[in-house]
Amino acid sequence: MRFVAAYLMATMGGNPSPTKDDVRAILGAVGADVDEDKLDLLFARIADKDVTELIAVGREKFAFADDDEL
Repeated sequence: MRFVAAYLMATMGGNPSPTKDDVRAILGAVGADVDEDKLDLLFARIADKDVTELIAVGREKFAFADDDEL
């Protein structure tokens, strides 16, 4: 989750296409460790996708989640 949060923080800061280095820098600023495999997985899954669309898809999935799943 921290990788997604750092990625979104970068986009909110005006960077429309954050890189792995951007995410590493944000996480490093708060002393968080970076698992390179997880970072690679995040970037593989979001490659060439618009962050606004990703948020919309996530909201849709969240809306249909049972209370037990939250």
